[in-house]
Amino acid sequence: MPNVTARPVGLSTGEIKTSFIDTTSTSNVVYTYPIQQEYFMIENQGSADILVTIGGYTDRVVKPNEKWDITTNFTEFTIRSAVNSQAFLATAYDRPITDGTLPTTVQTLSDTVSGLSAQLADVENSLSNVSKRTTLANTVVIFGDSITARFNDGGTNQNFYGYTGYFYWANIWLRQRLKVLNNAGISGNTTTQMLNRIQTDVLAYKPSWCIVEGGVNDVISGNSFSIIRDNLKTIFETLVANNTQVVATTIMPYDAATTAQKNILYQVNNWIKEYCWANPHMILCDWSPLVTNPSNGNWVADCTSDGTHPSTKGAAILGEKLAKTLSEFIPIIDLLPSNNADPTNLCPNGMFDGNAGTGVATSWTVNGGGTYTTSKVTRTDEIKGEWQQINQTVDGATRLQLFIKQTDVTKFGAGDKVVAQFEFQNDNPNTLSLSLKLSEEGGSNTTVMAPYTNDATGIFPYNPTFGVLRTPILTVTNGAVRLNISIYIRGTGTVRIGRATISKVNI
Repeated sequence: MPNVTARPVGLSTGEIKTSFIDTTSTSNVVYTYPIQQEYFMIENQGSADILVTIGGYTDRVVKPNEKWDITTNFTEFTIRSAVNSQAFLATAYDRPITDGTLPTTVQTLSDTVSGLSAQLADVENSLSNVSKRTTLANTVVIFGDSITARFNDGGTNQNFYGYTGYFYWANIWLRQRLKVLNNAGISGNTTTQMLNRIQTDVLAYKPSWCIVEGGVNDVISGNSFSIIRDNLKTIFETLVANNTQVVATTIMPYDAATTAQKNILYQVNNWIKEYCWANPHMILCDWSPLVTNPSNGNWVADCTSDGTHPSTKGAAILGEKLAKTLSEFIPIIDLLPSNNADPTNLCPNGMFDGNAGTGVATSWTVNGGGTYTTSKVTRTDEIKGEWQQINQTVDGATRLQLFIKQTDVTKFGAGDKVVAQFEFQNDNPNTLSLSLKLSEEGGSNTTVMAPYTNDATGIFPYNPTFGVLRTPILTVTNGAVRLNISIYIRGTGTVRIGRATISKVNI
């Protein structure tokens, strides 16, 4: 086996060396540093050619008695003999060798301490970033222009989520892991306007996470690359300085852009990627390639509604990408019930227990729709209980509705803030879509919905295969006598629905 001996940093005829290699094996000799290095030199002291792989240089030949050095970023190098069954002898260095004159003890010790201090600072910085990511709360502000604002239907309606908003779809895939503190998307905003309101619209909410989407209105307005870059850089730095983890998104296409405008957009996107790559406190969500036509740089046709904003399909694709980007950083929190005895769940039979004789869970009702069958299916995941399964083979003129009512007014009252949610598995995501409504009867007859749909709303063309739907918050008004959950199904295919809830929330 190769013999690789790591030596402590110290004096050795004037140079500081970290590894000594002396082998009679033909196997690769691999040495890995705990942190990134910037300088490498290899000295071939044997009689055979050796091959070195490091920092993008593959199989660099180093002749006997030859020294080869390079300044590059690396954490690992590999050495092997160029000739089978040929032994080799080499010494590797991570500091330049002096001219043979032994440096003074004071200078050498100073260099050594300085080097160790820099390495320790790098390690502490890395550990700090890891700790920051693993101790963050699951709270977020989404920050941007109209593309972000569309999380709420029409950009402003707090009672309805919009299906052309990327974050609506992202949080379904994330199983509602993130609690949205504020939708800070404002239609028409440039990065200058975003920067001007960062204190009131983002930092005032003290989020652990912030999704930053913006820049296309700068491109439309003719702002320069340097203006957009400087604004985004200040936004990123301000958020990080306030202990907020930043998720930076790339700018989507603008079909009406001139060649000069497109070039600025490309410059900004490349800068965003470089900035995220160079800063460990940044997370990149690179949207642009998913919705950009590779031949002309415009939107993929069915991913946009107007050449600037995403369509329903485009928003769902962006949301899925954001969810995949965040899933490794955001811990899963299951807010759904495990049994019907839980008094915090105001939904009667939220576990879909029992069978009313028609394949529908006790107390639940199905109506509307086209041609469909209902059945109860035993769960095969780690959760105990059953799914409510519905298979619709012919879509109807009206949406298929699965609903239940809470009529016990002792369980809720005026001023209570409640949300509804349920989990699902969708076997046919291209032909079947879901929505959820929570409403009160009596009082102001308030309704909230995720997303807003009606009987005229068509089938969403791109749907999650699994996830959790959750409504906006409904504030119960004086005089309300019941709370209703309605789960709407549009299209054809098979869906399984489970663990429905109506729960009070504390803001």
